[in-house]
Amino acid sequence: MASSQSTPPKECAACSKDASDQLLTCPRCQNESISYCSQECQEADSQHSWDCRLPVVQGIQILCDGERHDPPFNPVEITPTHQIYEYGDVCPVSEVIDLPIVMFRHSTEHPLNM
Repeated sequence: MASSQSTPPKECAACSKDASDQLLTCPRCQNESISYCSQECQEADSQHSWDCRLPVVQGIQILCDGERHDPPFNPVEITPTHQIYEYGDVCPVSEVIDLPIVMFRHSTEHPLNM
């Protein structure tokens, strides 16, 4: 009877070398169907490096007058641990334009306090 579990690859995804030892899996995505015989092969596989990147949420920080330089907007990556997920409010315009917009006030105190 065939097993429903996937069989780990028997060769390196970069150089196709047969696996004589245990192959390395990508530490970022833990995709067991992609394995490498060495760290060098893992680094050389630029296609997988591109494919396994986690989606990044982009934000635009509107700088306060005291912080403002040219330009007044600062593009930022919103990490999964960013305070916006705890204190942010969904903008009502989101429903009108069908695009998620989250508003967040960054301050040294509670972000929703003025």
